Amino acid sequence: MLKAHKNLALFAVVTLWSCALSTGKQGTLGFSFYASDTIFSSSLEQSIATGEEVELLVFAPKDASGKENFLVVNNERKLKSGKSEPVTIKKASTSNPSVLEVVAIKDTHVRLRGIRAGVSELSVASERGSDVVQIRVADLGHIEIDHWAWKTDKAVGPSQTVLLRGGVVHFTLRRVSDQGVPLVGYQVSDAVSVSPSNAATRSEGREETGHVRFRIGEAPRVTITPKTGTSLTLDAVDAQAITTMRMQLVPTQSASLNVGVGALFHVVAKTADKRRVLALGDVVVMISRTPEVCAVSDLSALAGDGLFALKTKNPGECRVVATLARHTAELSVQVLSPER
Repeated sequence: MLKAHKNLALFAVVTLWSCALSTGKQGTLGFSFYASDTIFSSSLEQSIATGEEVELLVFAPKDASGKENFLVVNNERKLKSGKSEPVTIKKASTSNPSVLEVVAIKDTHVRLRGIRAGVSELSVASERGSDVVQIRVADLGHIEIDHWAWKTDKAVGPSQTVLLRGGVVHFTLRRVSDQGVPLVGYQVSDAVSVSPSNAATRSEGREETGHVRFRIGEAPRVTITPKTGTSLTLDAVDAQAITTMRMQLVPTQSASLNVGVGALFHVVAKTADKRRVLALGDVVVMISRTPEVCAVSDLSALAGDGLFALKTKNPGECRVVATLARHTAELSVQVLSPER
């Protein structure tokens, strides 16, 4: 039986809000780095990259009953996210503004910018009390361009990948220090550049994002160059180059689900020479043939590239059909009554 995944994690590549939240020194408030596309889930143990910005979401560590909701991880208290509520921030300041700067306060979020390597305390006053948390900033060594498909399919890497013209691709930009330590930061306008000029255009998305989106243009090849790091060059193809297309549950232990249990699945398209086709966002049409049994939703806003969510409603056979140009693929999942 395919078990429910509370965080709907795509092998820890795509994470949808399930991390434990760090608490402040006084235990009054909880804190977590936040991204609206929820591509990454970063703890406060990670440093913000110099020159980069990130938002910190502030929570109250008690539910309406007043009961504390903490976990103990490595002898340190962590705030459970399931029982916590965001709080309205009244004021925020840093102890060392030459290291860490408060850019803006957005209701329940504090937007921060790393200035130079070092450590600073962030003081936050809210409607539910005040607290102090330590934030680290580290020098940015380089940016790595990554994609979730290269993690979930070990046989696929950049050299076995092509992009679909007209589609939208989502890449994760991993910030890394010179010591190889992952850092935190959002996408900014100068993080990467694309060539040639007709290869791709930035696809607009929300500001607080953990990935970068491109709509692929007409050029035969697309080169994406980070402001510091190694360029990525991929071929671009038309839909006619696709020879096979199928759908796959993530993970793939079983083709059955209980009523009320959701699952992720993605579209896998390949060319005649077995290269994986990415940039399937906004081009795949997905419908449920059995809407009384299951519903399907597009997760392009989160990760793109043919990633979808399945929601089960009633027992029966769930049949989902994907269409891309002349290709179709079907996924069949047996939906069972909950075990009693």
